[in-house]
Amino acid sequence: MPTDDDISDVFLVARINNGDEEAFRQLYERYKDWVLRLAIRLTGDPELALDVLQETFIYVLSKFPGFELRARFKTFLYPVVRHTSIRLSQQSRRWQTFGEGPGAVEIPVEDQPSAAARLDEFEQMLRGLSEPMRELLILRFVDGLDLQEISQVLEIPLGTVKSRLHHAVDRLRRWYNPDP
Repeated sequence: MPTDDDISDVFLVARINNGDEEAFRQLYERYKDWVLRLAIRLTGDPELALDVLQETFIYVLSKFPGFELRARFKTFLYPVVRHTSIRLSQQSRRWQTFGEGPGAVEIPVEDQPSAAARLDEFEQMLRGLSEPMRELLILRFVDGLDLQEISQVLEIPLGTVKSRLHHAVDRLRRWYNPDP
């Protein structure tokens, strides 16, 4: 069932299709923080994530006029952000320099408080999962998409979503508590 925000998104899309620039600005303001957070998670680089944000909304703008919103706007945006993040990350790696030679910088590692250590441990657990499992967990528990929406976003069958999510949660549970 559509929420007020979903209905407003449909209304904004209709206005944008009619040439209303203010409606595009409103849509951008509504989703820019979500896109940026997602891009940071996907790229691991806040500066690169800003490029993803810009390119995502350039792509969205290119869909007008004539764009039809057939699902939640986040469901439309997620694959755009994901593919843009992958593409820009790959391009960035081609130009990345490593910390050897005269330009190398050594950064001291400080003692971490216990909360930060637990966050690092959780991130390590997530890194231990396959990319599809990690992505499912983020979509479900961070972005709050339901299973059907995840199926649409990733373009995989609902049964596959359920199976992968079950296995991902089970692996995290076993990693966190190896002795049942």
